[in-house]
Amino acid sequence: MHSFTRPAHQILKVVREGVQRLTQDRNDILERSLHLLIDISAIQSEFTETGSLLAAVDADLHSNKLDGFKHLHRLKNMLWAYGATVVEVVRRREFAKHFLGKSQSLAELMAKVSASEWKRRQFYRTDVSSLLPWEVKGMDDKPPSLEITTPRVSSEGMADLGLTDLQALYELLDQVDQRLRAESDDAEDADSPIPEVKAALQALAAALQDLDDEFIHLVNHQLLNRDDEEEASDEDADGSGSDTSIRARERLRRRQRLTASLAAANDQELAQLRAELAAAKAAKEEAERTLKEDNETRVVGLKAEIKTLKRQVDSGKADVYKLEAEKRETQSHVDTLAADLELERERRLNMVDEVNQLRRDLEQSHRNEAEAKQEAMEEADRVAELEAQAHQLHVELEEAKSARMDASNRIEALLSEGSSIEGELRTAQARIDELTEQLSNAHAEAAKAREAAAEVEAAKERQIRSYRAEADGDRAILEEKVRALEADLDAKEKLLEKQAAIAIHAKESRIPDREAIELLRGQLKAADVAHEEIVKEMEHAKELADEAEAARREVDASRQQLLERTRGLLAKTSLLRRTVRAMPTHSSSRQASSSSAAQNTDKNTANAASTSALATSSSGAAAAAQRAIAASTGSLSVSELSESQRQAALDAFDAEAEGASFETTLEALRAFDVSEMYDEVKGKLDSLNIVVRKWQKAWKSANDKANKANNAAREKIAFKNFQVGDLALFLPTRSSSLASKPWAAFNISFPHFFLNAKGPLAEQLRTKEWIVARITSINNKVVPVAGDGKTVKGEDESDEDPNPFKLPEGVRFFMLDVETYGGHSSAPPALRNRKSSSAVVGERAGRRRPVIPEARVKVQ
Repeated sequence: MHSFTRPAHQILKVVREGVQRLTQDRNDILERSLHLLIDISAIQSEFTETGSLLAAVDADLHSNKLDGFKHLHRLKNMLWAYGATVVEVVRRREFAKHFLGKSQSLAELMAKVSASEWKRRQFYRTDVSSLLPWEVKGMDDKPPSLEITTPRVSSEGMADLGLTDLQALYELLDQVDQRLRAESDDAEDADSPIPEVKAALQALAAALQDLDDEFIHLVNHQLLNRDDEEEASDEDADGSGSDTSIRARERLRRRQRLTASLAAANDQELAQLRAELAAAKAAKEEAERTLKEDNETRVVGLKAEIKTLKRQVDSGKADVYKLEAEKRETQSHVDTLAADLELERERRLNMVDEVNQLRRDLEQSHRNEAEAKQEAMEEADRVAELEAQAHQLHVELEEAKSARMDASNRIEALLSEGSSIEGELRTAQARIDELTEQLSNAHAEAAKAREAAAEVEAAKERQIRSYRAEADGDRAILEEKVRALEADLDAKEKLLEKQAAIAIHAKESRIPDREAIELLRGQLKAADVAHEEIVKEMEHAKELADEAEAARREVDASRQQLLERTRGLLAKTSLLRRTVRAMPTHSSSRQASSSSAAQNTDKNTANAASTSALATSSSGAAAAAQRAIAASTGSLSVSELSESQRQAALDAFDAEAEGASFETTLEALRAFDVSEMYDEVKGKLDSLNIVVRKWQKAWKSANDKANKANNAAREKIAFKNFQVGDLALFLPTRSSSLASKPWAAFNISFPHFFLNAKGPLAEQLRTKEWIVARITSINNKVVPVAGDGKTVKGEDESDEDPNPFKLPEGVRFFMLDVETYGGHSSAPPALRNRKSSSAVVGERAGRRRPVIPEARVKVQ
């Protein structure tokens, strides 16, 4: 059921996504339409107000009350105000960049200070705090941290200007000044305000260069509390200079100090970058070497696969050659069978002549008793010879059928094998198509041979019927002849009695004539011999009648057997047709098919492959029977029947099944089309092949994703619900009452999971502060109650301490056996679904946990 609902769910998901996209597009279009309507409304409102505003401006222009001197005075400083605004925009952007950069540097610096403080506290906690017999309160707090938050100021309304734009403004002012001077007639006497404005703007822009110097001065004076002794001495030395020179020297000294500090920082960063570069180069070389090894391994695998494919191609060619040889052998056998059929046809013509001669002989038998007896014996011999020939022909026909079935099975097996390696034998596809066409021709010739054989069988049946009719007529004639002979015999007996009486009377009366007596005795002996021959002929005629009746019964039985076989084959063919039509079909990538799942697809493919041979064999037999019956009855062919008639005939046969009558079976045979069935089965198999490949690809992708997810889950550290195969973080406890510190698993609400540290693992724990290992076994134990002699279930019945960790009575604890984790482990994954923590633990859940310093921490 899941296999059928899964494509439906996929289709529903695609439809849902399409509806969501359409809804989102509709909402976007509606939103744009509303915005356009709002803009149109605003423009219309402004357009209605434009008339009144223009009228007011016109009135003000024509009014004598307008004071234009204030406006002209404001326009005098317009150029300087514009340039000062541009300088202010550039200054604010440069100040924002400078402020954000220095804030970031300060935050990282304070994070480093906080990290160093954490290391010092960690050193105290490890080496000093464990030696004290008590815990000092307030020593477990976090080190102070600094977090700087700079609110982002929206700069959407501010122009995007920089130092290059400011320089372009200076150049524009120079160009305007030059043009004004060139256009003025008295350029020497003209007083242009542009040089003054440019000097004022340059004085304002000079503040952009003092941002770093001011920051360094503030840091030295406010944070480092350094006295500006050097500056004071310099000021005393240069006190006699002007203010501009003093500021320049101060700016120079600040830049020198800043340059020295920046050079030291740059040297340190350069050394660090060089080390990172060396590590990156080593990692790159290692990656290149690994990639090269993987490529070599893939090349070797591809070469082996190519060799395997070549061997498969060679084997396919050998099978093709073998098939060609079998085809030639089948063709020669078919030619031989055709020659035999031609010879049999000639024999049948001879047999017709002989039958005509036999009929003439039978007509002469009425006139001559001796000739009738001889002709009856010849007829019996000829019938026996014909039956022997017919039996031999039947045997040869069965052998031809078995040979054809064998060749058909081999051809179907080769075709199925060729379809399985279709992608690998594309070069041999043309040759296979030619062989398929030749095989179809061979099938057609074999079908013609079967039709000829069916015609021979029909002729034989008609001949047997004629023989039976003639035998019945001969039997009646012989019976009439026997009755006539019996009457003649009675008359002769009466005549003999009369002659005996006459002889007695003559003997009594005179001397008998010996010659007459001898003649009479010869006549009597001849009559006795004739009587015996007539009796034997009658018995032989009865035997011929019995044999004819047995032959008729045998023909009826063979016809009934053929009908039963035809019913079975038609039933199997109908079942195969329904199975093929019920198979899933392939669809496009946008409309998912309601096909079966991968597990049922393999089964359907196997059933289809197994039933294809049955379809070929059963359809071949059904086609042979169909042609034979059509040839014998002269009824309509498959092409002359309409689709409704064919379907009605097949439905009638399916309704009666095994109990179908002879006429229903004949109609179903006439309605069955072998070529259509073959095309339908082939199309279904091709569609199933596409579906199977599609599902195999989907299964492979899903399997790869599941394997990746399982591998990723197995590499995460568990902090609760510990099971065998989990990764766990083990930390030493601070129990001072024990000789050796026990190690416990880092957990959240799952205490008392202790590490069973024995052997080499105990030696490794002496030099480590933490360890990550994979759990191999979990032993459940309970601290025994004092005075209780019974052993709790799960404890070891050995001499070990039942409470090695000095836990309260009745507390349950667990001993964990582990194996060291080295990045990958051969331990089997846990057979359950669990939640696992990340590799870096960010919460405190036990007595001890590692603290990872952050680049930015919050002040507490």
